[in-house]
Amino acid sequence: MTNDERRDYWRRYARENAKYERNGVVHFRRAIAETLKPVIELASQQGAAAALASVDVLISRPFIEQAFIEFYYYVGTAHKAWCQAQFNKRKKKDRGLPPIDLKPVAAASADAGFGAGFFNPAWLQRLKNLVYGLDVASRVTSIANTLKKKLRAVLGRAVKEEVRPSAMARRIQNEMGGKFSEARARLIARTESTYVANVAAKQQAIETGLKLVKVWIDTRDSRVRDTHWKNPDPIGFSDKFKVGDALMDHPGDPAGGAKECCNCRCCVAYLPADDHEDIFPKEPIF
Repeated sequence: MTNDERRDYWRRYARENAKYERNGVVHFRRAIAETLKPVIELASQQGAAAALASVDVLISRPFIEQAFIEFYYYVGTAHKAWCQAQFNKRKKKDRGLPPIDLKPVAAASADAGFGAGFFNPAWLQRLKNLVYGLDVASRVTSIANTLKKKLRAVLGRAVKEEVRPSAMARRIQNEMGGKFSEARARLIARTESTYVANVAAKQQAIETGLKLVKVWIDTRDSRVRDTHWKNPDPIGFSDKFKVGDALMDHPGDPAGGAKECCNCRCCVAYLPADDHEDIFPKEPIF
């Protein structure tokens, strides 16, 4: 894959991923707001001290977990279909490769969860396993712990300043809504969309039945990590990319840890092993 081809592919991927990220920001901001509600209610009724003493009990995981379920369903469905479409856009007459069966995908509603209408039961199960696996569980816990830490700081200051209960709702919303909530939701959405999209790309590649290689495609801008642009050559489908000190299957792979995954915008492309040049025809970039 030439540099121009990589750049063209990443731009098309970035357009799609921007949609996923916007969807994720909405989901995760809502989850954060719902998670904070019990603390806001208690602080407004009984004061900051009572809320501070109850942070561990009041901050729970269900809203965050539901946001992950909805977001994984949406990205996993949409990106797998997008990857299928990319394969079907190749020059079949030049490559002599069979077309990929592009099956219809049911739209994911905000409360769909893992509901009916999913186009691939095996992929559905795979997404369920991802959401309920140890990697995602640890990230949900980390998000909850971040909220608790921030809340303790906000409530602790309110206790010292003797803020009245009637003013506590505004105090918490001012410090934990707005920019804080937006920044946290965007970080989560970007990290998780990269992870799920690249898992979906691998699943679609498996279903082609072709012998493939894979290419790590970085963003080619000033914000890309040094460790993420040092993978210029295609590697075997089952091989691992050397990313810093980690061996990763694809961008967003939890094996890279937060250092290599948080805010990552890279993607992976799967190409036929016997002819991986110029496989994706160029399109206008708007």
